[in-house]
Amino acid sequence: MLAALSRLLPKSLRACRIVTPTTLLRWHRRLVAGKWRQPKPPGRPPTSDEIITLMIRLATENRTWGVIRIQGELRRLGYRIAASTIRRVLRSHRISLPSSRAETPMTIRT
Repeated sequence: MLAALSRLLPKSLRACRIVTPTTLLRWHRRLVAGKWRQPKPPGRPPTSDEIITLMIRLATENRTWGVIRIQGELRRLGYRIAASTIRRVLRSHRISLPSSRAETPMTIRT
């Protein structure tokens, strides 16, 4: 665009220019290409070791608790962690959770 605008200048001013239209176009191409080449900032910060330790402790001390119950306890303590994050962390530490409600032991008192 600058190259096209430079042609609108009077001939006397065009003779005094420092850079050619080709140079301007090359600079512009580098500028545009560099915008998409820059490294992207990281996404969400990783879950802190303190919270991971707390998740593992809750899961091992309370074997009948599922992901949702652990999530509720963490929320009660002031931590907002997604259920998928809890599931991923516990799987990576090879901690098994109850697979469904029907399989958890239920005590009926009369």
